[in-house]
Order: sequence, then structure tokens, then C-alpha cells
Amino acid sequence: MKGASMRLIDADALIINLMDRGIEGLQTDDFYEIQQAVDDAPTVDLVRRGKWQPDSDNCLVCSECGNPAEINGITGELMESPYCSECGAKME
Repeated sequence: MKGASMRLIDADALIINLMDRGIEGLQTDDFYEIQQAVDDAPTVDLVRRGKWQPDSDNCLVCSECGNPAEINGITGELMESPYCSECGAKME
């Protein structure tokens, strides 16, 4: 399906749905093969990932949402936190 967007599904529900349908011509061993293929399929990492990068003013901003890095209220220094406080992206 070239150009199709990705769709997240519940793999366990898919297997149950296929078994419940009892698709004509498929044997029990076929269902086990399908289940194994689904189980072996790659999973999607739901963690948003980003990095602190300098913007045009040389301030650090989140690569995902553009939110500036927080500034320490006492020292006035930039704090490169492990997560963006705006979008929640994990910084790498």
C-alpha cells in the first residue's frame, strides 16, 4: 500500500477477530501462522522524540514544537531537561 498512512491497531483484537470469523479455507495451523506473523511484526514507539537545537536567535528550542528550553530562575542558565515541558518529547 504505497503512500498509505500508518494505522495503529490492537493486534490481540485482530487475532481474535480473525479466529471468530472462521475464514473459509483457513485451517487452525493457518491461524497460528497468522498469529505468529502479527506477533513478530514491529511495534510502534509511542514516545515522541526530539532534541534541543538552536533557533535563529541562538536560543535552544524543542525540535518537535519549537518551545524554548527552560531557564533556571536562580542562575539564569538554560536547562536542557530530558523532556520538553510543552509537548513532552523525550530529548535525545
